[in-house]
Amino acid sequence: MALSEMLLSTEFLIATGALAGLLIGLFSRTHLVGCTTLVLVPIGAIIFTVVMLQVVPGNSTAALAIIFLPPIPTMAAFPAFYVGKILRYMWLNRKSIYR
Repeated sequence: MALSEMLLSTEFLIATGALAGLLIGLFSRTHLVGCTTLVLVPIGAIIFTVVMLQVVPGNSTAALAIIFLPPIPTMAAFPAFYVGKILRYMWLNRKSIYR
């Protein structure tokens, strides 16, 4: 499997979206800032898809990739965001857990 095929695979897109959502959930102080920052995930996925399709010429399904690839990391980022928020809450309130 070539590197360009691996970078456009569903597994890689799910992993990067989940990692982005988890990091945004861990490091955002308020829910509003976190949800606003999550807008960067689909924008970044669109930019990444366009760049990868420029690197791999001769792909006849390029228009479909631009439509169907960005929602994959976005759908992975939202649940990971809430996991990150839960972990942040548990970390900040860890003294009350052990009492």
